[in-house]
Amino acid sequence: MTCQDGSVRICELYAAFLADKLIVTFNDITDRQRAEEERELLQDQLAQAQKMESVGRLAGGVAHDFNNLLTVINGYAAFLSNQLAVRDPLRGYALEIGNAGERAASLTSQLLAFGRSSI
Repeated sequence: MTCQDGSVRICELYAAFLADKLIVTFNDITDRQRAEEERELLQDQLAQAQKMESVGRLAGGVAHDFNNLLTVINGYAAFLSNQLAVRDPLRGYALEIGNAGERAASLTSQLLAFGRSSI
């Protein structure tokens, strides 16, 4: 309902017949309605924050486990490349495995940083 001052109010309307007369009352619920909308907005924001925290924890856990695997891969790649002669054609493969492992470790670090920032 629009008031004389131009403000808009939310009202509940009650109507009843009493001794052949129509009795109408208005109950202003504007503040209650706005408080309810604010509460719903805050609940949505809390739910979103909780989801982001869960995603962050999951990302951090996966990154941690993956980093453990990469440590083994990178260690064996370094060991293998050090055991092979400089001219051995297999040494290049071992070095490429190590390079790929280092790139994967860099991505894992980014995933861990995301996980920390989401919690």
